Amino acid sequence: MAHSSNKLDLHMASATYRKVRIALDGTHGNKTDLADLRELLIEADENKFPDSELLDELQDAIAEGDKCASLARQLVSRKIHTRARQSGENKYCAKLTIDDLKQFIDQMEQLPVRLDETDIIKELLQRVVQFQVEAQAAFEQDPPDSKQLEKLVEDGSGMDIELPEVARLRQILDQARWLDDVQELLKDPEQLTIPLLKQSLENGVAIVPHPAVEKVIAEIQQMLTVCESIEKRAEELLQKKPKIDEVERFLSDTEEVKIQLPKRDALRLARQRALEWTENAIKSKDVPYFEEAETLLNQGLLIPIQLKYLSELEVTVQSARDWIDKATRLFLGKMPNGRLMEALCPRLDLSSQEKRAKKRKEGTRTKDDEKFADFEKRYVDMRHQPDWITLFTTAAVQELSAMSDLRMRNLDKLDEVGGEEEEVRFCYCQRAAVGVMLQCELCRDLFHLGCASLPKTLNAKSSFSAIWNAYQDQRFFCSNCQRTKRPKLDRIYDLLVQLQHRVMIRIPEGDALQSLTERAINWQDRVKRLLESGEMSDVYRQWSAANFAKQQMAAREKTEKMIHAEIQKAEHNPKLKRELETIHQHMTTSNGGYHHDGEMDSDDPVKVEPKPLGIDHAYSSGALSVRKHPRKSPLVPRVLEPCTRR
Repeated sequence: MAHSSNKLDLHMASATYRKVRIALDGTHGNKTDLADLRELLIEADENKFPDSELLDELQDAIAEGDKCASLARQLVSRKIHTRARQSGENKYCAKLTIDDLKQFIDQMEQLPVRLDETDIIKELLQRVVQFQVEAQAAFEQDPPDSKQLEKLVEDGSGMDIELPEVARLRQILDQARWLDDVQELLKDPEQLTIPLLKQSLENGVAIVPHPAVEKVIAEIQQMLTVCESIEKRAEELLQKKPKIDEVERFLSDTEEVKIQLPKRDALRLARQRALEWTENAIKSKDVPYFEEAETLLNQGLLIPIQLKYLSELEVTVQSARDWIDKATRLFLGKMPNGRLMEALCPRLDLSSQEKRAKKRKEGTRTKDDEKFADFEKRYVDMRHQPDWITLFTTAAVQELSAMSDLRMRNLDKLDEVGGEEEEVRFCYCQRAAVGVMLQCELCRDLFHLGCASLPKTLNAKSSFSAIWNAYQDQRFFCSNCQRTKRPKLDRIYDLLVQLQHRVMIRIPEGDALQSLTERAINWQDRVKRLLESGEMSDVYRQWSAANFAKQQMAAREKTEKMIHAEIQKAEHNPKLKRELETIHQHMTTSNGGYHHDGEMDSDDPVKVEPKPLGIDHAYSSGALSVRKHPRKSPLVPRVLEPCTRR
């Protein structure tokens, strides 16, 4: 029984041995699967196959097959395991080389076992070979195709095989992309600028050289050279203010260069502005107004091109400015916050002192300011019409009516002083009447002596009597009524002559002055006719005689005061005392027909002719001028002469 059992085991082991030998000795087409080898190993263990070289060979074949299968799976799953060994351990690196892949395939084919991963690895090798062929074709392509290169780089990077062609493909891809960018940039030259060209040139120099790249770089450098030369020439033209013909030639010569060039574009814009300015300058000659001419001049000065009519316009505008300055000095002098146009036009609103003080305190515009702004606007709309002067005439009539109403209101306030009603206010300060009050000759309002502006001959330290006497010798006008220095008509005539012969454009202040002068002349004519009437002539003759006597008496009293003062100073000087007494005695005996009591000798009467008042008017300084010294020469009677216009 034992003998038969041993015989059976031996038979089974012999069968297993034959299966293992057949499996390990199988040819390429008859290789056993790795799973079948594992079953044979299990069967040998169950049949108690004795340890032998064949069993070891089977175990080694299975182990080697497991390793190759595992490495193949790792290669497919992008976890590549190399056969290189360092320090006795396996090493994982990023990618396998092509030689490693071929050796791996040879190793898998030499195994006595058939692996399913062998076909996958062979397919990978075929893809690598095909990639190399396509990469070589891409290397020889000129110019390179960026889309094809992108696909090759993507395929080569996805194989997880170390392919030297991939690095070179990336370089060529950078070149192809740069060429595409430059080509896209050059499609629209009008959007191209010098900075963009320089940036493209820097990017091209930074990549690996290529014949196509070098050719485009040379073209960009040439374009930059041409552009910089054009810009330099344009800058020179802008700085020297060239003639428009020279600018036209330059723009025509550089017309083929479509790139955006700032200096050339500025010159082209300047040419366009110069043409438009010249057209406007020609049109403005038909309606030569100062504001339009000044605006046109300021625009022309900003254009960096020589303009045909600019110098002529500059002279014309400067003559108008000089005339305005001269008129301003004549009418306003150093008056603060004075504006010539407003001073020459009629006042459109005559607010009371109380309302003006309230407006000044609030810091807002008065009604007069608003009305004058509207008046200026209506003047601009009407000045091209023949009846533009009616605007000033109507405003003058309104001013006269408003002034009459204001005078009546101010005179009514005087009747209210001392009444039971609330306190009446006067002056700029809007306080009650206290002490000496001055009355404006025009609006008839009262002003405190301390609030009124003092004449030039006085100051804040002058005595009360000196201030009072100064205002007694001249008429007082408040600052609201004294809007100008009230120059004489002779000087105004000179201004109008200059305006007519030297100023070639219309000035608003000139129109206002013309209207004002006509009003003054008309006033003179009316006064002349009134004075020439019989009843008024006798009254004026009597007033002139009394006024002349008063002036003579004042002059004599002033002279005596001066002599008396000098005598008092010389009393302590004995040498001069005798001479002063002689001078005093001589002046006493030679007093021009006057006695010491101030009466005239009846034997030598002085006939006085009336002094003509036609030269003094509402805008003349003759009514306000006070002589610094009394007349020492005898007054020569004058005869009224007809007033003629210049």
